[in-house]
Amino acid sequence: MKNYIPEKYARLITEYCLESSSLNPLGLAYDIMKHEEMRMHGPEHHYLTAAVVITAYCNEKDLGAEKGEMLGKILYRTGAIPPGTCGFYGVCGAVLAVGATVSLILEATPFSKNELKVLNTITAKCQQEMARFEGPRCCKRATLLNVYTAAKCMNSMLETAFIIEKLRVCEFSQSNETCGMGECQFYTREQN
Repeated sequence: MKNYIPEKYARLITEYCLESSSLNPLGLAYDIMKHEEMRMHGPEHHYLTAAVVITAYCNEKDLGAEKGEMLGKILYRTGAIPPGTCGFYGVCGAVLAVGATVSLILEATPFSKNELKVLNTITAKCQQEMARFEGPRCCKRATLLNVYTAAKCMNSMLETAFIIEKLRVCEFSQSNETCGMGECQFYTREQN
């Protein structure tokens, strides 16, 4: 299976997640996205979305010994998500990453019963959030919206105890040459 995630980004994300003890997946996502080597857009955001949720989950459930293995499995799954799925397939790659994450946590398969229902409910909520925005794509917005939505859903449906902070004003619009600016709820003119 083809892996679309460049090695240097996979390593950066994995190393950060392995060292973290945070229960705040959104805070983890912000920290990693602000790293000087992270690109504005790219398929590494699929892995990033999944990795921060897996990390918070492993930290909360005291699964430190399994965290590395779970990150490896989620890297494999999210690495198969092609770039541009939002425009070419009609579903955001970050939504697919949330689906891969919840599937891994629940050990869901195509033959599962309740696990499949929970999995599809969470990914449907994520995709519904993405559908509120016009394009062009914004991998930062997609990552943040999906991590936030997944964390809220998991706290409600899976009884996790993630720390859920508010979504912040965008810190990335000046680096995004295709930013929708005023069309995005996270944009503020005060940044410019």
